[in-house]
Amino acid sequence: ARQPPRPAVVVAVGSRHPRVRGHVGTLRGANPTGVVVHDLLDLAEGDSTGIASGLARQAVLSLRALPAGAALIATGGDIALAICRELEATALRPQGELLPGVIWSRVEGPDLVLVTKAGGFGEEDVLLRAALKLLGMESDG
Repeated sequence: ARQPPRPAVVVAVGSRHPRVRGHVGTLRGANPTGVVVHDLLDLAEGDSTGIASGLARQAVLSLRALPAGAALIATGGDIALAICRELEATALRPQGELLPGVIWSRVEGPDLVLVTKAGGFGEEDVLLRAALKLLGMESDG
């Protein structure tokens, strides 16, 4: 299924994998308009569950401050689960691949788009490309 362009994107980086540091660096370096990044490395230390919950809370607060139709990208399973809990999602329905191995799903309950990516998976620009694709600024192919 094709994704309609989104007005803004919140990226919640919940993985400490070394490759993810490159993904975040590339995204922040490009600094695309309409993209808000929350990185667990920006949070105070704590137990992993508390950090995931805190990061999810920040991401959802950002999402709610943005125009309707904004999307979320989550890296790492813990943060994706924490975001679903924070949103009080009733179901997560995968719709297809945004990029190879990067899945977009419809979140039921709050009715929004959540894109998930395994922490260390993907090329250096995977988060940037996913965000630009959601914003309608990168074509297929």
